[in-house]
Amino acid sequence: MEEKKATLKILLILITISMIIIIPFIIIHNKNYKDENFPDYENIDISKGKLNDEEEYEKIRKQLENDYYFRKMTIMMDYDNNYYMTADLDKMIWHFIFNYRYDNTDYYTHMDNQNSIRCLSKKFFIEAFKELYNIDIEEDLYLLKGYYKYIYEKSYGYCLDFGNVAKDYDNDIKISINKLQMVGSTITADLYVYEYYAVDTSSENENINELENAIANKNHVGAKNIIQNKLFGKISHKEIQFKMNKRGKFFKYTILSVDNLDN
Repeated sequence: MEEKKATLKILLILITISMIIIIPFIIIHNKNYKDENFPDYENIDISKGKLNDEEEYEKIRKQLENDYYFRKMTIMMDYDNNYYMTADLDKMIWHFIFNYRYDNTDYYTHMDNQNSIRCLSKKFFIEAFKELYNIDIEEDLYLLKGYYKYIYEKSYGYCLDFGNVAKDYDNDIKISINKLQMVGSTITADLYVYEYYAVDTSSENENINELENAIANKNHVGAKNIIQNKLFGKISHKEIQFKMNKRGKFFKYTILSVDNLDN
């Protein structure tokens, strides 16, 4: 009996030691998981409970407004994953490449640094497209041959022309979130998107600082005035529905719909 107690005591000690070693490892691993594909991403934890808390709501709103990946997503054209049309495929491919992190090299099958071209296997391309748009592109892959300016097929997969996308768009993007809601895992953001071109002059930097202050203070009228009359940019009022990709390989957000409220 005493031997059994001693054995049990030793087992409990071993289990305790194992948990002391394993649990911190799991915590550290989960904490750093996002760094593997998105090293500069600040973890944004959104839940309905947090959105109902005024302090947490403001924290999340500011995190999204300052998140590089989220801001890039907001310039997307009107979209609804429930009514996907192949007629929009050219714009979807463009936005796919625009939102893909160029330095996410883990999934490339080929890289042409001179021409800023990166290739994904068919498997990873389909997976990435679903991760961003929540649709299965597999049956429409044959249509991609019509958009060779941005994408073309090779023996090693589908090649993305980041260089041509970069030539098409060189604006800075700022956003101001008007309202955030969450139903289930779907988040709805009512927001303003500000797009402008800047060449880093001192006067432009002053105007950009004014814009950032207006956004921080939720001064939509002031932000609109700066964009229109000082930075000569573009303003869009949109409602975007999306989900968080906590374990995303290719994108941090899945876009469910984009509705331009100015139309």
